[in-house]
Amino acid sequence: MFSASLVNAYSTDDDNLLPLEYWLDNGTFGNGAHRSKEGNLYYDKRTKSAAKPFSSLIEELTEFQRIVFAATGRISGVRDRNNNGMISFYEIRLPRWVDGSTLEVTFEGTPDGATMTRIAFFRYQAGKATPQTLHYEPRVFGTSEDPKAELDAKLRTMRVKGHFATAQPGGIAEGLGDFFEWVGLADEKDRRTFIKDVRMTVIYRPDQESMPGIVQTINDWSIRSAS
Repeated sequence: MFSASLVNAYSTDDDNLLPLEYWLDNGTFGNGAHRSKEGNLYYDKRTKSAAKPFSSLIEELTEFQRIVFAATGRISGVRDRNNNGMISFYEIRLPRWVDGSTLEVTFEGTPDGATMTRIAFFRYQAGKATPQTLHYEPRVFGTSEDPKAELDAKLRTMRVKGHFATAQPGGIAEGLGDFFEWVGLADEKDRRTFIKDVRMTVIYRPDQESMPGIVQTINDWSIRSAS
C-alpha cells in the first residue's frame, strides 16, 4: 500500500505537487526534476537556490516524518454588528498522540494602541486528553470554552477545539447571544480590555522519544485588522 501511494503521488499533476511528491523527487528514488521550483519544500527562497539532495538516509527519513506527522491548526473570528465584540473559534488536529507527544498553544492579541500581548496558553503532554497547563487572561475574556480534546485511542490521533470571546468595556455585543454574558457589569467592565486581533501559535512535537528532532510550528490569525 505504501509503495502504491508513492507511485500514485508521483504520477499527479507536475504543477500541483504535494509535499510527499517533493520529498520523493529530492530523495533516493527521485530524479531531482522539481528542485528548482519555488513551491518545493526544500527550495531556498532566501538565496533563490534550487533544493539540495538529501545528504544522508537519516535526513531523508527525518524529512519524511515531518511530512507524515504534520498537524493542522486554524482559528477564525466573528465580530458583532457594532464591532464591540468578537468570538474566536479554533481547532487543531494531531496525526499522532502518544506518551512522548506534546502540544503547546499560545494566543496573543492586540489591544487598542498596544503591542502584541499573550492572552491565553494551554499545554497537553504525555498522551493525555486533558491539558496540564491552562491560563486565560481574565481582563480579556467574556464567556470562554476550555479546550476540548477528542482522542482516538485506536489510531492515536487527537483533535482539540474551543472558543473564547472578547468585547469593548461597556459595549453591547449585538447578535452574539450569550457569549458576552458579563458585558455591562458595573464592577468589572472598566478593568476589561478588548482585543482586536488574535494570533494562535501551535508548537507540536509528535513523539519526543522516537522522533526528538521533529517539531512543527503553526501560526494563524483569527481576524486581521486593516492597517
